[in-house]
Amino acid sequence: MTVTEACDRPLILVASQEPDFTECLRIFFADGGYRVQTTDAAAPALAMARGLRPDLVIVALSRQEIRQALDGLRAATATRETPVVVLSAASPDLAEFDPCRELWQAYVQMPLELEDVLAHVGRLLGRT
Repeated sequence: MTVTEACDRPLILVASQEPDFTECLRIFFADGGYRVQTTDAAAPALAMARGLRPDLVIVALSRQEIRQALDGLRAATATRETPVVVLSAASPDLAEFDPCRELWQAYVQMPLELEDVLAHVGRLLGRT
């Protein structure tokens, strides 16, 4: 693969506190033709997102860190428009998500099918 080909592949930033799940997502998306960077918390994810300017961010953190990550991503000019997919065991209808529901483009409740996540990512990045 040439440098140009590598740069043409969309970059996904995955923020997840579960190392095995993170690795599963990394492999799954890399096999799907994406470049993938990972981190295990909201604060490093925000710093990485500002520097890397990913094409999409996947957030699979605690409910509190989901809110922190979403607020931080939307507050920074570099990531204000970056699509975000939230993966969580919590229902997206929880009242605590009311203030941040408009900050994500897709929400997938766990347990999940990786193909469903891939479909959301593909749709958000204009891939079929």
